[in-house]
Amino acid sequence: MDALARGVRTALIVEPDVQSAKLLAVVLHNSGFQTHVVASGEAATKLLAAFKFHVVVLELELPVMSGLMLIETIRATPAIRETPVIVATSNNDPEHKRRARAVGCTKFVTKPVDVGSLGTQILELIGEQP
Repeated sequence: MDALARGVRTALIVEPDVQSAKLLAVVLHNSGFQTHVVASGEAATKLLAAFKFHVVVLELELPVMSGLMLIETIRATPAIRETPVIVATSNNDPEHKRRARAVGCTKFVTKPVDVGSLGTQILELIGEQP
């Protein structure tokens, strides 16, 4: 039985920067999530094929498969297309934000993330109370 079936909140973090990944994992853990961290879109697609997650938090700048391509893959896969996808990136360019929204990102936040509110925002996205 997977974590989702047991009622455990799960989050997939797709972040190549170790420090950013650790920070996101701590924020999500403090909000009651079990986290899985990978550094690439390819690794994320493998996990997404095997497990269901309540939310995916990703960086746009990923090696080989971009964050945009990963979002497109998620939205094209019936079993996971409704999964909230949060982009957490240091690139605050309006064009990046527009493109991320166009391919289906649920929320766009810029780094450094607001550690005080990100967990609450994610809980609200999945329909749970902080």
